[in-house]
Amino acid sequence: MRLKDLLKGSGFVEIPEEFKHNPLQEVSKAKVSKVSSDLAQITKDMLANLDKYKVAKGKGDEAGVKKFTKIAGDLTKKKKRKEEEFEKLLQALDKNVELVIGEGTIQEQAPRIKTDPDVVKLKQVYKDISYMERMLKMNDSSRYSHVRRDFDKALLHVAKLTNILQRKGPTIPEGEIGE
Repeated sequence: MRLKDLLKGSGFVEIPEEFKHNPLQEVSKAKVSKVSSDLAQITKDMLANLDKYKVAKGKGDEAGVKKFTKIAGDLTKKKKRKEEEFEKLLQALDKNVELVIGEGTIQEQAPRIKTDPDVVKLKQVYKDISYMERMLKMNDSSRYSHVRRDFDKALLHVAKLTNILQRKGPTIPEGEIGE
């Protein structure tokens, strides 16, 4: 059964075409990996450009210094755009729509009483581990190759724990019901 068939007669209005395609909703591991690789390549280019700048400055080549300074500025702008794109992709990954499909209808899941601070902290831990992994991959790829599986395991376990806590939901502290 298709989603369109489930929505027929349920009171849902068809979504206009201009809102149907949102590239941020189609975040895949490949897109995140590509943007991460692009960031790493830009960083390598910046380091190579810095070396060329130092050589030109050491020789007293003013034209070379000016050229490599301009290249550094362009690379910095490019890196900033890629970092913004990467952040948007990560934010899109974090958005989770909670829909329950049951008995031929789609219902929105009941909202939680409040945001669970433990889940928020675990999501931050996940982002921190991902960031550490990216930095290690960019800075020391040899060392990264030895611990890649450990990063994968850590991320998997943090994600599982986050999902379990989200399913259980926060408890209501005593004295807050009916007040």
